[in-house]
Amino acid sequence: MLRTRADRPTLLVCDALRVIAEAVAAYVDSQAGVRSLGTASRLDEFLRLLATEAPDVVLVEPRGLGLSAVGVVRMVHETQPRARVLLVADTDDPAQVLPAVRAGGFGWVSASDPLTDLETAVRTVAAGGMWLSPSVLGEPAPDVAVRSAAASLAADEARGLVGALTERERDVLSHLVGGFDRRALAQRLGIADSTARTHVQRVMAKLGARNAIQAAAIGRRAGIPGVTRGC
Repeated sequence: MLRTRADRPTLLVCDALRVIAEAVAAYVDSQAGVRSLGTASRLDEFLRLLATEAPDVVLVEPRGLGLSAVGVVRMVHETQPRARVLLVADTDDPAQVLPAVRAGGFGWVSASDPLTDLETAVRTVAAGGMWLSPSVLGEPAPDVAVRSAAASLAADEARGLVGALTERERDVLSHLVGGFDRRALAQRLGIADSTARTHVQRVMAKLGARNAIQAAAIGRRAGIPGVTRGC
């Protein structure tokens, strides 16, 4: 049964350049099976629409709001806890991506990605999945169907993958979700760097992940809590 326009997931777009926000909103409204609720180019405007429209998906470029990616995710969830935040940024640095995902973001799109990727990202997040830009995952632009093991995983599928991990591997995954790189993981667990690398590679293999960021995204989708550096 086809959805009517009124039944579609709703979207709010925010970019400091209004012409870009409006163009993106119009494009994904027509292509991604969502219904645009409007656009914002200023923080006060964004907060007002966020509070009054209660969008399902929020597509936002954080720098234009003068906020970090993590700050935007937290701000959105303070107002609309159920909204899914999809971030757009001109960086694919994992050091910025992973904290945003850990804070509750549902995805990250690079500003250099084509519009077709943005369409797929919005469609995926609107359906409850996660999306990470191919440039973040270090992939050479493969077919959409295999771009991200985390992108279209339902929570129960992610939990099924995580359920196959040993206790030690789940501990390693918790550290990855918490933002630990291999060296920090080795130091925290008191093991050799080579041993930490082996653990991470085994976790990635069992989850079908291409790298540690993707493994962490699957872990978060499965509800695995991240270990904090202060613990």
